[in-house]
Amino acid sequence: MTGDRARAARGLRALAAAALLAAPAACASGPRGVVDVRVEPAANPEGGSAFRIGRVRDARVFDQDPGAGTWTPSLAGDAVDDPDRAARAMARRRVEGNYASGDNISLPEGQTVAGVVAEAVGRGFREAGQRVLAPGDPGYDAAPAIDVDVIQFWGRMRPDLHGVRFDFRTQVFVTAPARTFREGGTVGASALVGSGGPGTGAWRKTFESGLRELSDRIRARLQPVPGG
Repeated sequence: MTGDRARAARGLRALAAAALLAAPAACASGPRGVVDVRVEPAANPEGGSAFRIGRVRDARVFDQDPGAGTWTPSLAGDAVDDPDRAARAMARRRVEGNYASGDNISLPEGQTVAGVVAEAVGRGFREAGQRVLAPGDPGYDAAPAIDVDVIQFWGRMRPDLHGVRFDFRTQVFVTAPARTFREGGTVGASALVGSGGPGTGAWRKTFESGLRELSDRIRARLQPVPGG
């Protein structure tokens, strides 16, 4: 009987998790499917070379019919022909079978994936001892550019025996006249967060954790290797 009860409990947990996949995923206080992702800023150091954020291109390729469990980004409904909604899309709600055919999880209007990635890249440079100037700062126009291509930026939500798991992966190509980025370099990051369900801030935590890791990896690439 103990084994039967355990199997029944696992079955109920799986059914509950599957139901959560079909539930609206949103920030607790925001509209349905909208998650306000924030990149905690880092102050410019006193010294260090000066840079500015240059071209930031969202180079993601969307597929309207991705396979189950893939990391291929896709857009829901009429968002297919809306560049603004594509620029804000970060994930897509999945339905039975783990197919991405639900609503998109997106940044609020006025924000873009390229924008939050640029903030994370800039934070990595600052934390490595480099200055990243903003428009209007002295020397901004003459500062060399940090160019960024966003190759991947996508999240997934899927059930497991304990609720819902939130995954996120990002990959960027950075070019700047600084150490390993002089000829351009690819930097990737990921995050995994478990949660009881959407609407609890898990999406936001997942994306922000991944962006934190992206900044950390960029900082590591910029800092001298001990003994090198």
